[in-house]
Amino acid sequence: MRINILIALVKPRFMMKKYILNIYKVLLTRAIRGTYVYVCDPALRNYFKTWIASADAVRT
Repeated sequence: MRINILIALVKPRFMMKKYILNIYKVLLTRAIRGTYVYVCDPALRNYFKTWIASADAVRT
C-alpha cells in the first residue's frame, strides 16, 4: 500500500519537472536574435555563467 502511494507522489513530480524543463528549453532555443537570462541569486548567476556564454564573448 505504501509503495503505491509513493509511486503516485513521485510520478507526477517527475512529469512536472520534465514538463517545466521542456518549457525552458523551448523558450531558450527559439530566439531569433538571442535570449537574455537574468538571475537574481548571485550563486546561481555564477553557476549559469559557467554554462552560458556572455553576449560580449559571442560578439568577438
